[in-house]
Amino acid sequence: MKARLLTLLTALCIMLSLLPVSAEEAPVITIITQPASLTEVTQGEVSGKLFETASASVKDPTPVITITKQPEKITTVYQKLEKAELTVEANLSNNGFLKYQWYSNTTNSNIGGTPVTAASRSSFTTPRYMEVGTYYYYCVITSSDAEPVRSEVATVIVEPEPADIKIIRQPEETVSLIKGNTDWTLWVIAYASSNAELTYQWYSNTVCDSNSGTPILGATKEKFMIPADLDGGTYYYYCELSAPGAEPVYTDVTTVNVKVKESRNAPPAPTLESKTSDSITLVYNNLDIEFSMDGKNWGGPIFRGLTPYTTYTIYARYKDTYTHYASPASEPLMVRTSKRAVDKGEQTAPSAPELLSKTGRSVTLKPIEGAEYRRDGEVWQDSNTFYNLSFSTTYKFYARMKQTDELKASPESSPLKVITEVSGGFPFVPSNKNMTNGIIKSGWAYIYTRDYGSIAPSNGGVVSPTRSFPLYYFEHLGDNKYYIHTANGGYLSYLGPLKSNATIIISDKPCEWKIYGQNAGGYIEYNFNVASDTTYYLKLWGGDGEETTDSNVALVKDKANRFQRDGAQLTIRTQVADEDIPQWWKEYKKGKTEPTYDVVEIITYEAANSKKPTDGQGTSEGISSGEIVPVTANPSQTRFVMNGKPVSVTAAYNIKNTNYLQLRAIASMLNGTAAQFDVGWDGQYAVIEPGRPYSGTVTATRLQSTTNVRSSDTKFKMNGEVFSFSDARLIDGDTNYIQLREFAQKLSGTASQFNVYWDSDAGQAVIQPGLTYTGWPQIIETSDDTDSSSEESEKEVYYIKASKNKNFVIDVSDASEDDGAKLNLHTKTGNDNQKFRLIKMDGDVYVIQCVHSGKWWTSSGKKGAVLNQSVSVTDGSSITFRIIKQANGTYRIIDSAGLYVGVSDAKMENGANIILWTEASDESQTFILERIE
Repeated sequence: MKARLLTLLTALCIMLSLLPVSAEEAPVITIITQPASLTEVTQGEVSGKLFETASASVKDPTPVITITKQPEKITTVYQKLEKAELTVEANLSNNGFLKYQWYSNTTNSNIGGTPVTAASRSSFTTPRYMEVGTYYYYCVITSSDAEPVRSEVATVIVEPEPADIKIIRQPEETVSLIKGNTDWTLWVIAYASSNAELTYQWYSNTVCDSNSGTPILGATKEKFMIPADLDGGTYYYYCELSAPGAEPVYTDVTTVNVKVKESRNAPPAPTLESKTSDSITLVYNNLDIEFSMDGKNWGGPIFRGLTPYTTYTIYARYKDTYTHYASPASEPLMVRTSKRAVDKGEQTAPSAPELLSKTGRSVTLKPIEGAEYRRDGEVWQDSNTFYNLSFSTTYKFYARMKQTDELKASPESSPLKVITEVSGGFPFVPSNKNMTNGIIKSGWAYIYTRDYGSIAPSNGGVVSPTRSFPLYYFEHLGDNKYYIHTANGGYLSYLGPLKSNATIIISDKPCEWKIYGQNAGGYIEYNFNVASDTTYYLKLWGGDGEETTDSNVALVKDKANRFQRDGAQLTIRTQVADEDIPQWWKEYKKGKTEPTYDVVEIITYEAANSKKPTDGQGTSEGISSGEIVPVTANPSQTRFVMNGKPVSVTAAYNIKNTNYLQLRAIASMLNGTAAQFDVGWDGQYAVIEPGRPYSGTVTATRLQSTTNVRSSDTKFKMNGEVFSFSDARLIDGDTNYIQLREFAQKLSGTASQFNVYWDSDAGQAVIQPGLTYTGWPQIIETSDDTDSSSEESEKEVYYIKASKNKNFVIDVSDASEDDGAKLNLHTKTGNDNQKFRLIKMDGDVYVIQCVHSGKWWTSSGKKGAVLNQSVSVTDGSSITFRIIKQANGTYRIIDSAGLYVGVSDAKMENGANIILWTEASDESQTFILERIE
């Protein structure tokens, strides 16, 4: 038994020794009472006690913190754009509560750091606005009864905010220069996001690409002046733009063509236009020509202060220009001035003039050699025909002998009284071919066909049957002869030579028709015969006898010389109601004598066998040696574009590659845009009213080449100023045509200013309403912050309100239109000097235009400077501003130098200056944009 107990005790000790506990956690066995040193028992009995008393106890273990997830070892973020998120995960062996404290350090160590304020969670977010550099963080995790534990070090790398370079103005694509005059500056305008500093490097190249050039020493600014010593040839330049944190950006390549200045031959001899006893005026149709009497002093076409009755020798030459040297002098023109009036001899008055012919609107006198003519109250004229007269009106006509170099003008003759024809007066009196003159009068009427239709021209001018009923004006010429006018002013005529089946058209050249009538069972039918050969008459249909609207009207020859019952069989019905008569006729054709700008549609046709120039420069056929060829004005084929879309120009000529547009045609084209203007006649001047909608009407015009081109001295009036255009022309009559560029330059700075330039790539003239004239392209787009559903620039006009007090808006001081006028704050009045047009250039970059003056917001780029308006801008960046929308819906306006537009001293009062300053956190630099509908 004793042996068994010892064995059990030994086994117990072994078991206890095998328990998996640490030294700290091992249970402690305490012996309370030792067993007796000797206990005797009888074999087979277990009644004796091995020990008296014993106990065992197990002590609680110390809690342990274990990290299960370490923070990211390395995290990279961009300055101001991103934050680092650091996280650590851990647990406690007894599931107790853990505490966290994040530390920052200057070295890559988790010992010796500085506690981060308010960073007492398992996750920690770094600040957004940290300087560029490397930062170290770690976390210490603690519990009330456990040993602290430290995380591994987390490295945070802050890199510079990435920059994005935007080019808002590329240098010119092509520059053409003349050797010795290569003073030209290439210019790029750009900005980098995050206000990173831009650096520039210009390159030259021998080929047209931007990746293989050679850096130009010292060319490290936004502007680069092309070297002045370039020889003739082609050169290529581009610029590399760089900024910290940004990929380099390259401009487009500029191709520079350097040409050698050319010489040219002498022009023809000058041509005399007029002379007096002390002056000579030459014909001046070419602005490249200058004149001289001594071959040394060159100038304009008028010579004054001359000696009476003296012969002068005058030369012409082509001017020295940018591309050409002055030409040699021309052959001379010999001109003798007239005698003084007091020294001239007398002439006797001619007899009273005699009537040659008359209509309701014109009178022609029999010509008298050496005479000039006038009607009562009018000026003398060389022509013996007077137009634009009134119907049924008595006029007096006079003649006198014109003055010559030796003789004075004679006294006027006694008058001839003439009564013009009566207006209106259908129906015709029945007549036949033997009748020399029925009682047939001029007037408006409808032409009816046999099937009760009519005839009318198509858009191409070809006449065909129609179911509409246009008006025609029958102008009686006598002897049953008529001009037949269409309502738009053209004449009923025929195409090509007089022959059978010649197509009937509407032309600018009149055709005389002889009209014969016949009583056809109670009504009168008429044949329209060509007056020059009455065997040809107008026929409506072909052999099928049907009037179809797709068939043309043509001429047929009447070989039997009899009335054609199977021919036209037209009837004519009088139009009495004046309201249906076209407005152009009321205002112009019925005797209106002041200048008119109403455009009459004139459609011209050329016979198939007519000769055409082969080289685009005309022909010299029939011109003798030494004769001056008159300047030719051709209908312009130039394509005009505005707001990205083609626009119709109703009347434009081209003279030597220069476009001349009719003034009212320009007004019609620009009407409804930011450059609209009105034009009218006040009895003395052609008056231009900037900013007003055009009140006139203009119809389409088909023009014809003409040599009837003269310089115009018409006086214009605008904003109280009376002036003339230096290169206005009177073309094909007395209608003024003006160079579009000169007109744009004159309107620059007014409420109707516009820019125009030539887009050589597209081969078109581009018009930009609302912009100051420069002659070069200015980038315009519709603002992203505006309603882009409309192309009208008026819908991009805003009040710019102070967000601090919405009763105040930015305005131009005293509504001044002067350069340099200040921008200040003022209570809202609604006047135009408080309205601004925002024109987007690129992204959030805009130019801001003052509506009342057309001038630009202009920044000096200096802190504390007052913003002003200007049109004389030398640096494009001075008028560009970034408009940045804020989270609260307000806007900040920043100039190209990074300065903020704000109200001086944040004063909400009239007259407070609008200045440039560094960024401020208050509302003095935030604005509300209120679009004006």
